[in-house]
Amino acid sequence: MKKKTLYEDALILSIVKAARFLVRRIPMDSSLWAARKIGAVVFYFSKRRFIAYRNLRAAFGEEKSRDEIRDIARHSVENLCMSAVEMLHFPELDLDYV
Repeated sequence: MKKKTLYEDALILSIVKAARFLVRRIPMDSSLWAARKIGAVVFYFSKRRFIAYRNLRAAFGEEKSRDEIRDIARHSVENLCMSAVEMLHFPELDLDYV
């Protein structure tokens, strides 16, 4: 394995551990709210949003408006961020939440 790969893996692991440390100190509702906001920002600055628009337009054709397509794409990124937060909270989730 190359040294660069090892450093990248170590960096990613450190970032995940830091995120988990921070997220576990914040209540779930607040964490999910922050994840939605982060997802919206990530969506706005991501170059991949144009790929999402194109794919959703291909899937829905004229069935959905431009605004509906944008909302679906944005919500998908927000949901991805919220899922990441839930994974970081996973050890302390109870059956009621699940």
